[in-house]
Amino acid sequence: MSRSKRSEPVTGITTAESEKEWKRDANRKLRRATAQVLQQMPSADPDAIILPVLDEVVNQYSGPKDGKQRFDPRRHPRLMRK
Repeated sequence: MSRSKRSEPVTGITTAESEKEWKRDANRKLRRATAQVLQQMPSADPDAIILPVLDEVVNQYSGPKDGKQRFDPRRHPRLMRK
């Protein structure tokens, strides 16, 4: 894949290389919060349990990347390389 190209001219809005560590920590917090809710109500009706959502556990905008942006592939051909 030495000549693979992006199909869409979209890139992240930051200089951070990856969000992998942040996503790993955020999902770990979500799993922990879910486990705590399930431990508090072991005999409750499964349909009545309200599980937390990722937005309730972590702030999505505190991550290292803040969304994506489009760019002109003619002006920045280097960004079109994978």
